[in-house]
Amino acid sequence: MAAALLFAGGGLAAALLVNDADKPRDPAAVAAAEEGGVDVEACREEIGEFVGVLGEVNSRLDVGLNVSEFGSFLGDAKVAYDDIDYSGAVEVCDDLASDAEAAYNAYITSLNDWQDCISSSYCTPATPKMQRNWSKAAGLIDDIEAALSM
Repeated sequence: MAAALLFAGGGLAAALLVNDADKPRDPAAVAAAEEGGVDVEACREEIGEFVGVLGEVNSRLDVGLNVSEFGSFLGDAKVAYDDIDYSGAVEVCDDLASDAEAAYNAYITSLNDWQDCISSSYCTPATPKMQRNWSKAAGLIDDIEAALSM
């Protein structure tokens, strides 16, 4: 099960980040992003649900999931992903949408690795590769949530 990449780009989230997620975004960073074609409010409207579900997956991984639960939560993320208006998302927030998709794909890779591990007789769950993918996804999600003040 692999997700196709529908967005190009990446990295705009860094331009909108703040040091503390509880502080408001830097108005200059938001203005610069918007000058670059990002409408933060419209972007939140387009990909906010998908990012929110990914954030829930991230939170649940922090407290522990089994492979079945992990797959179920990623199924919920896929439903939210399928509800995105791709033309609108690309138009208003290509880079952030691309980062959200990369986070989802990192989780899918981890799920596939975990399922392969279970079917193997020589596997230890939560391998460094799976942990790297979880960490990559978590970092992207944190950056996007900060950029969109979610």
